[in-house]
Amino acid sequence: MKKYLNFGVLVMVMLALCINLSSCSDDDDDNGTDGNVVGKWSLVGRTLNGSSERVNASDFLEIKSDGSFLEYDAGDYAVGTWRQANGKLEINYDNEKTFELYPKQGWIIFLPVSYNIAKLTDKDMVLKATVLGFEGVQTYKRQ
Repeated sequence: MKKYLNFGVLVMVMLALCINLSSCSDDDDDNGTDGNVVGKWSLVGRTLNGSSERVNASDFLEIKSDGSFLEYDAGDYAVGTWRQANGKLEINYDNEKTFELYPKQGWIIFLPVSYNIAKLTDKDMVLKATVLGFEGVQTYKRQ
């Protein structure tokens, strides 16, 4: 009888462990890349080829649900369209409108940029890209 009681206790413990372990999920990853990018993001950090760049407290990227975006950087605005797919954020500047909104830097040609989304949570977004040989990382906080 004692033998069956020990076996029964062992089965109950194993069953409890199986239920407990199967209820855990792996969706607690806080470094996802497929979350929702729509919203207003404050630029809080930028590096170019490994060197930190100055960031203004008012710089932001607003990604709108209609597929457009508005970027404010160092007192100038840029606009265009965006698309998110496969862990990437593709930004296409509307050069004609951007030149009007970027009067201080009108000589810059704004190329389409395909960022790798290195981190995307409800609060944080880190974008990485290499454009014309320059490696950049931009870190944002959701407003």
